Amino acid sequence: LGGAVGGGVAFFVLGIFPATATPILVFLGIGAGAAALLVSRQLHSGYVESLAESLKEGVVDLEDDAELGDAERYALGQTLHNVEAYAVQEMSRSGITNPRAELSHDDLIALLREQGAARENERSELSGPYVRSEDATIAPRDEVVLAIEDLRSDDPMRIEDVFRRHTPILPSLVPHVVPLLGNEATHRLAYEAIVSVAPVHVGFIVDRVLQIRTKIEVRRALCSILGVVPTNRSLEGLIAMLCDPQLQLRFAAAAGLSDIYDANAQLEPAEELIFEAATREAHSCKRVLLAQNALGHDSESRHSFHALERLRVSHGLAYVFCLLLTVLDRSALQLAFQALSEPDLANRGTGLEYLTNVLPPVLRTDLWPLLQDDDLVRLALRDRSEVLREIVSTPSSSKRHLDEIERRRNQARPQ
Repeated sequence: LGGAVGGGVAFFVLGIFPATATPILVFLGIGAGAAALLVSRQLHSGYVESLAESLKEGVVDLEDDAELGDAERYALGQTLHNVEAYAVQEMSRSGITNPRAELSHDDLIALLREQGAARENERSELSGPYVRSEDATIAPRDEVVLAIEDLRSDDPMRIEDVFRRHTPILPSLVPHVVPLLGNEATHRLAYEAIVSVAPVHVGFIVDRVLQIRTKIEVRRALCSILGVVPTNRSLEGLIAMLCDPQLQLRFAAAAGLSDIYDANAQLEPAEELIFEAATREAHSCKRVLLAQNALGHDSESRHSFHALERLRVSHGLAYVFCLLLTVLDRSALQLAFQALSEPDLANRGTGLEYLTNVLPPVLRTDLWPLLQDDDLVRLALRDRSEVLREIVSTPSSSKRHLDEIERRRNQARPQ
């Protein structure tokens, strides 16, 4: 039909304007090509949107517990809830039955400050600060110096006392609190203390998380803390962490990025860098699958792969999935991946067709073999905190696996 219309237009121009037919036909061709390109882009965009809508309208039912959550967003919500509950409690003690109607904003702030100061004085009189027996016979020292000494003492009681005396934590104490994130006994207190002052210490936190000399447990916790500070500086630090050789740190950084984009929709995702990171991981996981084929199909090699390498591939796929959530339609992408783990062929086809249209070609090529495995997809769809705990506790076995491949190849070579 297009050829017939084009031929008819050409004959018409030749018949009416024989002297200037050539330039007219050239301009008509350029215009027709531009119009076709514009229409095709609009059709493709509408097609992708319709695929997303079909996924959202019930082609696949996503369980409520498939929503990804994390400790830092929970802590933020709890903080806001506690502040509101505390305000209601204090106003009730003051005889105010309807605080929203009887108090202005300024009056509410003044009342909270007054009640808080009174309670702080009451606690000080009852418990008092932590007292060291050796301090009774020496001259008083600076409070900050004493706090630093307590934070470096490895004594949970002394450390907890510092957090009680200094709320929020002093800026000069933050560098001494960060190492406590790597101690299981003090992790929770240190995490809460740093989160409360994180917005004014983003630069320091980014510097520490990028230092390879920092303990890996500390760097992982700092990635989570950056995830609750939705700023461009936090984004830069987490994106830089996507190149870290440790998968658990890359995964924590991806989770932090997802939280930042959820909290601040005005921030533009760094799509190119995130797609590059996802492509690197997908390519690495694809190589592991090819390595399995190189080992053959005897029971020993299959058990070897299923023990650690298959688990490693599922972790990599979960990491890619977490990255894609930051740059693509979250609900449609979750449903598309969920569809791939369903036995219904229609659902799987819809999910694959959606991914075909939204993923870059290079990433799609490396990711496709992984998406064909239902078990891997199901493992990747677990809650990301569960996946991260598993990554941390799973030893790396890539070197052993590659050594085994090389040994078998050498045996297969003719002598």
